[in-house]
Amino acid sequence: MPCLVLTHNEGAVLVDFFRHYRAIGRMNFLVVDDRSDDGTFDFLMNQPDATIFRPKEGSNYAQHKREWRAILLDHFADDRWAIVPDVDEHLIWHDFETRSLHALLNDLESEGAEGLYCTMVDMYKS
Repeated sequence: MPCLVLTHNEGAVLVDFFRHYRAIGRMNFLVVDDRSDDGTFDFLMNQPDATIFRPKEGSNYAQHKREWRAILLDHFADDRWAIVPDVDEHLIWHDFETRSLHALLNDLESEGAEGLYCTMVDMYKS
């Protein structure tokens, strides 16, 4: 399953991100690294299940992130389920500890769903 994520200096969260998404299913990570300078790019290049992309010169996150996503999803996820989280987000669902992502997708398809809208809940500790 394609898992598309955009990164910029995300070195602090990448280990946890990959651990989580690898644990819920077999992923093909598509990562747009937006000119990181904190070691993120080097870390990403060492991930065997990730394909790394860099924005073309002159493009920027604020104006072009939708285009970056759309181009890659059109190419790698046409007519397929794909996960498109922020790098600091973890997808979970009801009973995710015991119910596989494959089972969730089968249920969604049996209902005729073409997408799943997810709400992000932030939790902070002081």
